[in-house]
Amino acid sequence: MGKSIIKDSAGVLEELLQKKILVMDGAMGSMIYSHEPTEEDYRGERFKDHPVLLKNCTEIMCLSQPELIKNIHTAYLEAGSDIIETNTFNSSIICMEEFQLHEHVRELNIAAVRIAREAADEMTRKTPFKPRFVAGSIGPTKKKAFLLALMSTTLRKGKLLSTKWLQIITPRLKL
Repeated sequence: MGKSIIKDSAGVLEELLQKKILVMDGAMGSMIYSHEPTEEDYRGERFKDHPVLLKNCTEIMCLSQPELIKNIHTAYLEAGSDIIETNTFNSSIICMEEFQLHEHVRELNIAAVRIAREAADEMTRKTPFKPRFVAGSIGPTKKKAFLLALMSTTLRKGKLLSTKWLQIITPRLKL
């Protein structure tokens, strides 16, 4: 996974934020769905024999359809986005358990960052006067209410973090 071609991306980002409003991309899932992917598209060659349906698991497309994901990022950048988000909204162990893909969470996150970084760097090379940035996307889980209750109980008991919360965030910290 490469680093940004911008030497001091945090400094450049802070400087730009002082001067203007930066534009973020839109919903990745909506753009993926606009291509009307089939179950086979979600699976790709790699997951063709996966035991559960993968339709609507947009994050898996970072591994099965990386060019589609990169093309969507590029479209947002060409439309004027300064910042694109990784295709990782549901790339947590808890969310990926539904699709029996929890063992691939780290790989999914790394691939998503690499794809977004490549798209942003390519656009920045084309228009160096307008640097592009990548932001990680972490969405809520379908088990949100459970997690909130668990975290609340955990905090009342004086513990730092719940096991479930660590399952969400730990794979991202290892990037």
